[in-house]
Amino acid sequence: MSLDPSETIKTLGLFWNPRKDSILYTVNLTEPSNRVSKRSIFSQIAKLFDPLGLLGPVIVTAKIFIQSLWKTQLSWDDEVPPNLHKTSLEYRNQLPLLNHIQLNRCISVKNCVELQIHGFGDASEKAYGACLYLRSTDNQGKYHVSLICSKSRVAPMKQITIPKLELCAAFLLANLFTSTCKSLKLKVNKIQLWSDSTIALHWINSPSYTLNTFVANRVSEIQTFTDPHDWRHAPTHENPADLISRGQSPHEFLVNKFWQHGPQWLCQDYDTWPQVQFHQGDDPEKRKDPKIISCKITSSDWNILEKYSSIRTLNRVLAYCLRFIRNAKNKDKISGPLSEAELDASHLSILKLTQSAAFSKEIRSLSQGKNIGSDSKLLSLNPFLDKGILKVGGRLENTKIPENQKHLILLR
Repeated sequence: MSLDPSETIKTLGLFWNPRKDSILYTVNLTEPSNRVSKRSIFSQIAKLFDPLGLLGPVIVTAKIFIQSLWKTQLSWDDEVPPNLHKTSLEYRNQLPLLNHIQLNRCISVKNCVELQIHGFGDASEKAYGACLYLRSTDNQGKYHVSLICSKSRVAPMKQITIPKLELCAAFLLANLFTSTCKSLKLKVNKIQLWSDSTIALHWINSPSYTLNTFVANRVSEIQTFTDPHDWRHAPTHENPADLISRGQSPHEFLVNKFWQHGPQWLCQDYDTWPQVQFHQGDDPEKRKDPKIISCKITSSDWNILEKYSSIRTLNRVLAYCLRFIRNAKNKDKISGPLSEAELDASHLSILKLTQSAAFSKEIRSLSQGKNIGSDSKLLSLNPFLDKGILKVGGRLENTKIPENQKHLILLR
């Protein structure tokens, strides 16, 4: 390793000038061939290495172009269409301009008394992205703002609405903010996250369970990583993330100082910051209140007592039905062969069902504490209820009860 402070050092694909303590970029391109294919274009673009996203607007332009190449469904060695060839050639010829860019490696000032992190997110139909800035205040009360990093994504090929893309940008910003804070390990005094989408800000400040699935999942993650109160609205023309969402050519990027230091008001007092109040009306992504519909299904053509000719089979079937109901209501489940207690309970249920069909009036009167009617066939037997079972105290021989109903009466 060279100890000469004037010699530029290359590390992790970046160049560092120790004397100026600045980060440099070096782009070495090969001569273009007469026949331009998707393979050759990708090979040139792959030489751009920007792990911190300091060249975010330039990099996202390449990403958007790559996506447009994929949409043509060309094979690797097919010649690209003339319009894409012209676009790629213009972009390639400007890439050497990046060799003139120098960015300060140190992002805070000496004798710093306060640190703030400001993040910006924005989206367009083509891409969305996020960027972070560190605002440091020296002991004289002056503010200094420097770009920390950025990240970008191209919009999915399946078209989604701009508000949803803005929410994706906010989600990307929340992730970038979390990972960056872990890496910097600085004591930050204030956090402020900015978006120019009032709809996305409204979603972030709403309970996630009230929103539809796509929005709810991202809002839930954003609320986990960040505090919704840290989010504010910034005008589009004062949002540096707008440069990522739309992209810039190397020439445009070289003359633009807005990207490196953010909006001018970041170097001013709090009172000069945007104070936009956003209000949201009807939200199409709000989950509709569920409508609870109850219904009762009855069938007079089916009776479990008439389905089986064997009392033993009926008893076991009903016992399993009662077990199912019991297991559905309790955490401790019953399994295995039927117990004697379950069979007894099933047998009593069969008696109750059959008695309620044959002596419904008598059972209803007795359950209400009234005497049974004078026309009842059970009047002379002193009927009574014992745990819901109809019982009598007389003899059945001299009653007018039909023979097929006498077995329904349990004697005392």
